Amino acid sequence: MVAPKTACSPVDPFARFALIPIENLLPHEQVVPKRIEEVLEEITVKSQVVVPIVVAEGSWVVLDGHHRVEALRRLGAKRVPAWLVDYDNEAVSVEKWPDAKIKGLPTKKAIVTRAKKGVLYPPKTSRHKISKRLPHRVTPLSELF
Repeated sequence: MVAPKTACSPVDPFARFALIPIENLLPHEQVVPKRIEEVLEEITVKSQVVVPIVVAEGSWVVLDGHHRVEALRRLGAKRVPAWLVDYDNEAVSVEKWPDAKIKGLPTKKAIVTRAKKGVLYPPKTSRHKISKRLPHRVTPLSELF
């Protein structure tokens, strides 16, 4: 496992910004091919990522930003801008999208377990809500290769 490149020091023990090696990231949901193309075009046109993904620190599970990760992977990026969060913190909660194709609410534990096993939920199954503000942070593509 490659260590993340921390781009700034943590302001709050709950979250910190870092450039995460793309190979460390574990998705927990499938992606929608059409949406990847849209995100890929947006990132390419702007030559930057405006909204970092959100990752559970320690387990490297992607909580938000699966399509950004896949778009960056297709571009050949080595790193992804991310907010690393304490997934056990009460500031992070899990909801189910209204159109989710599963019964019941996925738990944090189930999300991490499935991600580690590579058993992905359908797209737009879980919705992670974070009560603390994670600001946008523009990252030029040049910093990701």
